Amino acid sequence: MQPISQLFRIQSLLTRPYREAIMSNVYRSAYVEAIVSVALAEGGWRRLRHWSPWDLEHTSGCRLEVKQAAAAQIGSERMRKAPATFDIKPRTGYSDPKTGEWHDEPGRQAHIYVFAWHPTPDDSADHRDPLEWEFYVVAERDLPDQKSIGLGPLRRMVEPSSIQDLMATVTAIRERLVPA
Repeated sequence: MQPISQLFRIQSLLTRPYREAIMSNVYRSAYVEAIVSVALAEGGWRRLRHWSPWDLEHTSGCRLEVKQAAAAQIGSERMRKAPATFDIKPRTGYSDPKTGEWHDEPGRQAHIYVFAWHPTPDDSADHRDPLEWEFYVVAERDLPDQKSIGLGPLRRMVEPSSIQDLMATVTAIRERLVPA
């Protein structure tokens, strides 16, 4: 087998989970980060490497974290009936995404949180479609001092944004926090 052919087969196998309408939590997380990254790219945001302490960074230095959940789950995950919750637990510090140097700075490292929710609970859901997602955008300073937050409290805090409105919503919060 030719190396190029092998590479194509490897890439095909690796991208298979992203071709499924309903994705596993493992793959959906990276996919939603990409959706948000593409939506915000023209506004001066860039996506960092996977496993960075925050997901996107603005040219102003503002940091953004993406959290996601979906009503429709695959396989054994379908049996879960727990309401959507998002991890907002403060951390003990972070590893600098550019240098890898550890910083002992306890707290949440992002300035803005985007909580993405896919509400369709059945097989008609398509996690790949950005139009099907709701985005709840919250400044870190407005989050409660707790380890997680549910969809109900988020809905009481802010109105959801569509993918088309996400840039304007994020920009309004960013300008309030870190003027350009």
